[in-house]
Amino acid sequence: MTPGEILTDRIRQALAHLSSVKEQRMIGGLAFMVNGKLCVGVYGSGEMMVRCDPQMTDELLTKKGVRRGEMRGKLMTKGWLLISPEGIADENDFDYWIGVALDFNQKGGTCMAKLLGPDFISLQVRNLSASRTFYTELLGLTIDERFNTPDFVLFDTNTIPFALSEAKVNLDEAPQPGWGVTLWIDCDQVNALHTKLEAKGATIIQPPYDGPFGRTFVFADPDGYRITANENPWDRFPLGGRKDR
Repeated sequence: MTPGEILTDRIRQALAHLSSVKEQRMIGGLAFMVNGKLCVGVYGSGEMMVRCDPQMTDELLTKKGVRRGEMRGKLMTKGWLLISPEGIADENDFDYWIGVALDFNQKGGTCMAKLLGPDFISLQVRNLSASRTFYTELLGLTIDERFNTPDFVLFDTNTIPFALSEAKVNLDEAPQPGWGVTLWIDCDQVNALHTKLEAKGATIIQPPYDGPFGRTFVFADPDGYRITANENPWDRFPLGGRKDR
């Protein structure tokens, strides 16, 4: 068994006495939902994800094998921790972290509920195979092979996770998919991408121009979703994620 599988079994046993536990796949691992909220999880190759009281984060970070939670290379807010395999090798240490997670979970989250910002974007498409080709071969996105199925694909982006899925609604009933939504995607070379798309016959809504957030142009994907490609000047607008060019 892999370290992740071993940890999964340990967590299952530790939560077996609870009646409201549900397992759910998450990006990078497996989450254990307790009372409808993420409580603990298995992340990556065997780290334990723990949801804790945000006000305790700094104190808990001083313990063995603990680091701030992250998702696809981006730090999460306080209240999310990752514990290394060494930090939970001892059964007493493992039980301690289970206790930390359950204590916060059973308090119902005493912090004020609030949105923290977008953390996942997915477009429903008519033909996933054709859209997968468009987004990889023409737009240059790479696929996260952990999440590449006949009806869903996740791209290995450097900011917010971005995915495509087979449509679960009739897109032909919409006047335009995504109407009213503006989707900006970071681009390394706007002019070059525009030239490539134009040569391939893609629909160009607005040719390249210098906007307030850098060089920009707007095009439509095979389903008609309007995408704004933006060559973000990171020295002026560090808008999240990481500069990874």
